[in-house]
Amino acid sequence: MSRPVLAWGILGAGHIATRFAEQLASLGGQARLQAVGARDPAKAAAFAQTHGAARSGDYDAVLADPAVDAVYIALLNRDHARWSIAASRAGKRVLCEKPAALHAAELRSMLDAAREAGRLWVEAFAYRFHPRWALVRSHLPSLGVPLVAHGCFSFFGGAPTKPRLLDPVGGGALLDVGCYPLSWQIGLLGRPDQLHCTGRLAANGVDLAAAAALRFPGGHVAQALCGCDAAMPQSATISGPHGAIELSEPFRNAAGCLTRLHASGTVRDLPWHDDGLQLYAREALAMSEAADQLEHPAMPWADSLHLAETIDGLRAKL
Repeated sequence: MSRPVLAWGILGAGHIATRFAEQLASLGGQARLQAVGARDPAKAAAFAQTHGAARSGDYDAVLADPAVDAVYIALLNRDHARWSIAASRAGKRVLCEKPAALHAAELRSMLDAAREAGRLWVEAFAYRFHPRWALVRSHLPSLGVPLVAHGCFSFFGGAPTKPRLLDPVGGGALLDVGCYPLSWQIGLLGRPDQLHCTGRLAANGVDLAAAAALRFPGGHVAQALCGCDAAMPQSATISGPHGAIELSEPFRNAAGCLTRLHASGTVRDLPWHDDGLQLYAREALAMSEAADQLEHPAMPWADSLHLAETIDGLRAKL
């Protein structure tokens, strides 16, 4: 079955929006950039000229464009809900940057809008559409149960310099960084039923680093470490009575990164096919694959809800 060619609108003209536009262009005729919106019309116009968008303007102008099939929301975390809901109500498919919402109640409103519109809505965890995610899931039964998972992720070393990370409304390690290992663990183990968390706070109360411990039905347990000011490598492991899978760069999935299986006293690397597609390009194609659905099976709404509820619970314990 052929994928429809979606015409994209982008809300935002920052770094992530730029990477998405560049990778859309790498898909050739499989997707196209139709419009871009920014708070500053001049910035939107410059972005459109650089990346070949047909139209530019403010956010409302993108949503009003009848040629836009899907909208990528690349805004500050605090702005996701407002514009996700507006995009759904405008009849657009939505790919919303992570974390999609500031809390679970906000996310439910976003999903309600998508459901009422009958339009696709996906939280933009790009690793879910990478071959390594399917590879790990395919080997999970061989590990036995119960499972133990570990994941860590940090964006930076030293003091955080990006204002969004210290935003008292939408910033912090758990929301902006911890959502990666937590979503990875929830995608493999389900919804946790016990939560513990400790961390280190900035002067304004925003969490700079956090360590979360989770228990899941079936006796599975997990630990997630995250930080805004720690030079922490990206890594993840999942282990059971019969073996373990070890990954480097589980979220960025750089070419040649480690995917290793430990089992029966042996260690071997698991091969995965690198077709050269970049992460944001994969997301765009995944949206085309599921264009007529409400959700994509690789990143279902339940996982987004479980993640939002988990982060709510963990933040309450800091």
